[in-house]
Amino acid sequence: MDSDNYKNELRKIAPNLNKLDKQNLLEVPDGYFDMLGETISDRIEQQSKSSNKWLTNLNWHRIDPPLAITTILVILVWNKITYSETKTNESSFAEKRNN
Repeated sequence: MDSDNYKNELRKIAPNLNKLDKQNLLEVPDGYFDMLGETISDRIEQQSKSSNKWLTNLNWHRIDPPLAITTILVILVWNKITYSETKTNESSFAEKRNN
């Protein structure tokens, strides 16, 4: 009884839906799943090989020395500032703890 109600309601809402051919659209060729694992592995291997090419193609000798030196100095200064702030915070915490 309930299925008849659903069918009638569906006919009212979408009358052309019942006219569509009922076919399975999720068909795969025979043997598809037999080779699926190997196909996926091959694609992953190809992608990993192609993604590492930029690293090998990078011309390390063309990196600008002043830029490299500046970058290193900025990192060192940033490290020093961060470390000194940490030490200051630790010492003030120790003073508060002792009082």
